[in-house]
Amino acid sequence: GVYYDSLRSVAGCDSIYVLDFLVASVETSEETVDICEADLPYEWNGLTLNEAGEYPVTLENMYGCDSIVTLNLRVHQPYDLREEVTICNGGSFSGFGFDNITAAGTYTHEEVSAWGCDSTFTLVVTVAAELATTVRDTICAGDAYDPGSDYTQLTETATEILYQKTIPSQAVADCDSTVTLVVTKLPSYEVDDAVNISEAELPYQYADTTFDIGTVSGEYTIASHTVAGCDSIVHLTLTVGGSGIGMLGDDGYFNITPNPVHVQAPAYIHYDFTEAEKDGMLVEVFTGTGSKVQGFAPEVFPINVGKYLFAPGVYMVRVTTGTGEVLVGRIIAR
Repeated sequence: GVYYDSLRSVAGCDSIYVLDFLVASVETSEETVDICEADLPYEWNGLTLNEAGEYPVTLENMYGCDSIVTLNLRVHQPYDLREEVTICNGGSFSGFGFDNITAAGTYTHEEVSAWGCDSTFTLVVTVAAELATTVRDTICAGDAYDPGSDYTQLTETATEILYQKTIPSQAVADCDSTVTLVVTKLPSYEVDDAVNISEAELPYQYADTTFDIGTVSGEYTIASHTVAGCDSIVHLTLTVGGSGIGMLGDDGYFNITPNPVHVQAPAYIHYDFTEAEKDGMLVEVFTGTGSKVQGFAPEVFPINVGKYLFAPGVYMVRVTTGTGEVLVGRIIAR
């Protein structure tokens, strides 16, 4: 409070003394400090602090009185952030402080937090496997090929054409897939060939061409096809000679009609046999390799041999007459 007192000076004069008496109270205050973990231990007003917390300390103020100050120490840990991303083959990634990363790997950079603490950011980049498919097709050399509007032609050589197209995909990282189309050019052929046959082997089947009875020797150009269906040209030298089937007999020949014939369809021997020749006659059917298929004594004329043609191929028919003559004929079954 304020106190007054009257005093007399040495000269005898009155004086008034005023005392303003102030009683100081104990002061309290708080202080907050943010530090990084690397800043520990932290020195404060004579204290060595090793962890976060509240620390009071008593100090003397300007009046010589005690003053209590409480420190709220906050210690911030360094952070280690990690992100994983997947990019397409040939693509790139930018973000999280990184720019234009194109290769798989682990990338890091140091950062400073809001509290000034060093921290590490790790980025793991994976490159998605390229989604590639190869399909194949064939054409005959010289033919045009249409792969469709989605394909783009890359290259062409004498033997193949390469096309490629891109298909949007919903696979990993939404990467597009690539389809490569390989078109192989199958060759066409122009070849020479020579065949010797006997008259008994007519009609004669060569590739897709049938040489009927009465065909003579000569040069023939035959349009044919390879196993792949491509056009080919054969220059055939055909020689039609004697029977060439002596192992079956060469006394005479007969025709079988129709010829060619479907498997097991009726096909008849055309020959004017006498009664003596019919008596005791033996008819034998052989495959083109000489294997015997059937042998029988005919009871009905004309003689039907078609029912013994059990599979497609060339067959030889031998007739031994009752008078001992041997006659032969040839038929093709389809």
